Parts: sequence; structure tokens; C-alpha cells
Amino acid sequence: MGVSDNIRGMVDDQATMEEDKKQLSRDFNKGAMNLMNTFLKRVENGSFSLDSVKDYKDLYGMYVELNEINFGEETSGGIPELSTNQALALEKHVLVKSRNVADERGNIKEEKYIDMDALDEMGVDDVNDTIKSLGEALNKDNLEAYNE
Repeated sequence: MGVSDNIRGMVDDQATMEEDKKQLSRDFNKGAMNLMNTFLKRVENGSFSLDSVKDYKDLYGMYVELNEINFGEETSGGIPELSTNQALALEKHVLVKSRNVADERGNIKEEKYIDMDALDEMGVDDVNDTIKSLGEALNKDNLEAYNE
């Protein structure tokens, strides 16, 4: 068995593992939907109800997580927000997604964030290009600030 056969085998194994992951995800989602439908029927017919504040709090926590809602909490020691130039430069190179965020008044707004899985898959050249673009954006910011 030659090197090319070994590489081909590894590629085939990787493709099989990816398909297995996708199938597992589909099966899990299907099972979760069946369980949720059964749960909803029990809630609607009155055979299930929340009897404690803890249960309601847990349910609310799941709602917030599933709907990707946070309440604008800031953590201390966080990194500063990117400038518009830096954000645009970053979006050219990495997958940026959106999620719903509630402000302190409860108003829902869209917030962008980086898909960390896509970031993990970046190659060395991709990372270098991203860093270069961010550096150019920072230079542009500095030039704009200097000219103000």
C-alpha cells in the first residue's frame, strides 16, 4: 500500500466520520423533536405543569439559551470592541454569525459574533491574511484619528 493509498484512506475515513456526525445530529434532533412534541401534548392536556420556581427558572434558562438571547452582560477585563474598519476586515476572513441580544430594557437587537468552529479550521495562510488585514484596518483607524 503506497502513500497515496494511505492518504486516500484517511480522506475516505474523514468523509465517513463527517457523514456519521451529520447522521447523529439528524437523529438526535429528530428524537428531541419527538420528545418535545410529547411534552407539549402533556402540557396542553394538563397532565404536566410546573410546580416550583426552580422548574420555571430552568425552563426559562433553556428558552434564553435556545433563542441565543443574552442580556448585554459585560464581563470585566474583556477586550475592547472592534472598530468598524477592524470588523469589516475580520468579516472578510472568518465566518461571522448573528444572535439576538436583549438590552437592559428588554429590547431585542442583533449582535455579531465569530463562529469559533470555523476559526479552528483556518489554515496558517488564512490566519496570516487575517492578521495582515486587521493590521491594515488598525493603521487606517490610526490615520483617521490623526487626521481628525
